[in-house]
Amino acid sequence: MKRFIVKSFQMRVTLALVAALFLVAALSNFLIYRFMAQFQLESLRDKLKIIAQTASLALDAETLMSVPLRKEGIETPQYRVIADKLSQIKKANPPIRFIYTMTKTEQEGIWQFVVDPEPAADGARGKNATAYPGDRYDARRFHELLRAFDGPSADKKLEVDEWGVTLSGYA
Repeated sequence: MKRFIVKSFQMRVTLALVAALFLVAALSNFLIYRFMAQFQLESLRDKLKIIAQTASLALDAETLMSVPLRKEGIETPQYRVIADKLSQIKKANPPIRFIYTMTKTEQEGIWQFVVDPEPAADGARGKNATAYPGDRYDARRFHELLRAFDGPSADKKLEVDEWGVTLSGYA
Protein backbone atom coordinates (compact mmCIF):
# COMPACT_ATOMS: atom_id res chain seq x y z
CA MET A 1 0.00 0.00 0.00
CA LYS A 2 2.78 2.41 0.94
CA ARG A 3 4.53 1.70 -2.32
CA PHE A 4 1.38 2.51 -4.35
CA ILE A 5 1.07 5.94 -2.66
CA VAL A 6 4.73 6.75 -3.40
CA LYS A 7 4.33 5.76 -7.03
CA SER A 8 1.14 7.71 -7.21
CA PHE A 9 2.84 10.77 -5.68
CA GLN A 10 5.83 10.40 -8.02
CA MET A 11 3.47 10.08 -10.94
CA ARG A 12 1.66 13.27 -9.92
CA VAL A 13 4.91 15.19 -9.59
CA THR A 14 6.12 13.88 -12.94
CA LEU A 15 2.85 14.79 -14.63
CA ALA A 16 2.92 18.23 -13.02
CA LEU A 17 6.48 18.82 -14.26
CA VAL A 18 5.64 17.61 -17.77
CA ALA A 19 2.55 19.85 -17.83
CA ALA A 20 4.64 22.79 -16.60
CA LEU A 21 7.23 22.14 -19.32
CA PHE A 22 4.54 22.03 -22.01
CA LEU A 23 3.01 25.23 -20.64
CA VAL A 24 6.37 27.01 -20.63
CA ALA A 25 7.13 25.76 -24.17
CA ALA A 26 3.71 26.85 -25.44
CA LEU A 27 4.01 30.25 -23.77
CA SER A 28 7.51 30.83 -25.14
CA ASN A 29 6.40 29.80 -28.65
CA PHE A 30 3.45 32.19 -28.43
CA LEU A 31 5.68 35.05 -27.24
CA ILE A 32 8.23 34.39 -29.97
CA TYR A 33 5.42 34.28 -32.56
CA ARG A 34 3.99 37.60 -31.30
CA PHE A 35 7.43 39.22 -31.30
CA MET A 36 8.22 38.02 -34.83
CA ALA A 37 4.79 39.06 -36.15
CA GLN A 38 5.27 42.54 -34.68
CA PHE A 39 8.81 42.68 -36.05
CA GLN A 40 7.57 41.69 -39.54
CA LEU A 41 4.82 44.34 -39.40
CA GLU A 42 7.28 47.05 -38.36
CA SER A 43 9.69 45.95 -41.09
CA LEU A 44 6.90 46.14 -43.67
CA ARG A 45 5.83 49.56 -42.37
CA ASP A 46 9.42 50.80 -42.73
CA LYS A 47 9.59 49.50 -46.32
CA LEU A 48 6.27 51.15 -47.17
CA LYS A 49 7.48 54.48 -45.77
CA ILE A 50 10.71 54.26 -47.75
CA ILE A 51 8.87 53.43 -50.99
CA ALA A 52 6.33 56.22 -50.42
CA GLN A 53 9.03 58.75 -49.62
CA THR A 54 11.15 57.75 -52.61
CA ALA A 55 8.10 57.87 -54.88
CA SER A 56 7.20 61.35 -53.65
CA LEU A 57 10.71 62.56 -54.42
CA ALA A 58 10.53 61.05 -57.92
CA LEU A 59 7.44 63.09 -58.86
CA ASP A 60 7.58 66.64 -60.17
CA ALA A 61 5.40 68.70 -57.82
CA GLU A 62 4.68 71.40 -60.40
CA THR A 63 3.48 68.85 -62.96
CA LEU A 64 1.43 67.06 -60.31
CA MET A 65 -0.30 70.22 -59.13
CA SER A 66 -1.15 71.23 -62.71
CA VAL A 67 -3.36 68.15 -63.22
CA PRO A 68 -6.98 69.38 -63.53
CA LEU A 69 -9.03 68.01 -60.62
CA ARG A 70 -11.92 66.66 -62.66
CA LYS A 71 -12.56 63.34 -64.40
CA GLU A 72 -11.34 64.70 -67.74
CA GLY A 73 -7.97 65.37 -66.09
CA ILE A 74 -6.89 61.85 -67.03
CA GLU A 75 -6.64 63.01 -70.65
CA THR A 76 -3.98 65.65 -69.94
CA PRO A 77 -0.24 65.26 -70.60
CA GLN A 78 0.53 66.21 -66.97
CA TYR A 79 -1.64 63.35 -65.73
CA ARG A 80 0.01 60.93 -68.15
CA VAL A 81 3.55 61.93 -67.03
CA ILE A 82 2.74 61.37 -63.34
CA ALA A 83 0.73 58.19 -64.04
CA ASP A 84 3.62 56.73 -66.03
CA LYS A 85 6.06 57.47 -63.21
CA LEU A 86 3.70 55.89 -60.64
CA SER A 87 3.29 52.83 -62.88
CA GLN A 88 7.08 52.46 -63.08
CA ILE A 89 7.34 52.63 -59.29
CA LYS A 90 4.57 50.05 -58.89
CA LYS A 91 6.21 47.75 -61.44
CA ALA A 92 9.53 47.99 -59.57
CA ASN A 93 7.75 47.03 -56.31
CA PRO A 94 5.47 44.04 -57.11
CA PRO A 95 3.85 43.77 -53.65
CA ILE A 96 2.26 47.21 -54.13
CA ARG A 97 -1.42 46.82 -55.04
CA PHE A 98 -2.34 50.49 -55.47
CA ILE A 99 -0.29 53.64 -55.95
CA TYR A 100 -1.78 57.11 -56.29
CA THR A 101 -1.41 60.75 -55.28
CA MET A 102 -3.78 62.83 -53.19
CA THR A 103 -4.04 66.36 -51.92
CA LYS A 104 -5.94 68.11 -49.17
CA THR A 105 -9.17 69.99 -49.82
CA GLU A 106 -10.58 73.03 -48.06
CA GLN A 107 -12.62 70.64 -45.88
CA GLU A 108 -10.74 69.23 -42.89
CA GLY A 109 -9.99 65.52 -43.27
CA ILE A 110 -11.40 65.29 -46.78
CA TRP A 111 -8.76 64.70 -49.43
CA GLN A 112 -8.99 64.30 -53.17
CA PHE A 113 -7.25 62.11 -55.66
CA VAL A 114 -4.92 63.77 -58.15
CA VAL A 115 -3.38 60.89 -60.12
CA ASP A 116 -4.19 57.20 -60.01
CA PRO A 117 -2.67 55.27 -62.91
CA GLU A 118 -5.54 52.77 -62.80
CA PRO A 119 -8.75 54.79 -62.29
CA ALA A 120 -10.94 52.39 -64.25
CA ALA A 121 -9.87 49.27 -62.36
CA ASP A 122 -13.16 49.18 -60.46
CA GLY A 123 -13.38 45.39 -60.42
CA ALA A 124 -10.19 45.10 -58.37
CA ARG A 125 -11.17 47.88 -55.99
CA GLY A 126 -14.81 47.40 -55.28
CA LYS A 127 -18.12 47.85 -57.00
CA ASN A 128 -18.26 51.63 -57.43
CA ALA A 129 -14.83 52.74 -56.26
CA THR A 130 -13.17 55.21 -58.58
CA ALA A 131 -10.11 57.35 -58.23
CA TYR A 132 -10.29 60.04 -60.89
CA PRO A 133 -8.69 63.45 -60.39
CA GLY A 134 -10.80 65.43 -57.96
CA ASP A 135 -12.64 62.44 -56.46
CA ARG A 136 -13.09 63.04 -52.74
CA TYR A 137 -11.90 60.66 -50.04
CA ASP A 138 -12.71 60.80 -46.33
CA ALA A 139 -9.27 60.45 -44.73
CA ARG A 140 -10.38 61.20 -41.16
CA ARG A 141 -10.40 57.56 -40.08
CA PHE A 142 -6.80 57.01 -41.25
CA HIS A 143 -4.58 58.85 -38.78
CA GLU A 144 -1.34 57.91 -40.52
CA LEU A 145 -2.65 59.23 -43.85
CA LEU A 146 -3.42 62.56 -42.19
CA ARG A 147 0.23 62.74 -41.08
CA ALA A 148 1.54 62.30 -44.65
CA PHE A 149 2.10 66.02 -45.24
CA ASP A 150 4.33 66.15 -42.14
CA GLY A 151 6.57 63.29 -43.26
CA PRO A 152 6.51 59.64 -44.24
CA SER A 153 4.15 57.39 -42.30
CA ALA A 154 2.48 53.99 -42.63
CA ASP A 155 -0.62 52.36 -41.21
CA LYS A 156 -0.03 50.69 -37.86
CA LYS A 157 -2.50 47.93 -38.64
CA LEU A 158 -4.39 46.56 -41.62
CA GLU A 159 -7.05 49.07 -42.68
CA VAL A 160 -10.33 48.47 -44.50
CA ASP A 161 -11.94 50.83 -46.99
CA GLU A 162 -13.76 50.55 -50.31
CA TRP A 163 -10.56 49.27 -51.96
CA GLY A 164 -10.25 46.36 -49.57
CA VAL A 165 -7.91 45.45 -46.73
CA THR A 166 -4.52 47.14 -47.05
CA LEU A 167 -1.46 48.31 -45.21
CA SER A 168 -0.46 51.63 -46.74
CA GLY A 169 2.55 53.90 -46.73
CA TYR A 170 2.26 57.66 -47.17
CA ALA A 171 4.59 60.57 -47.91
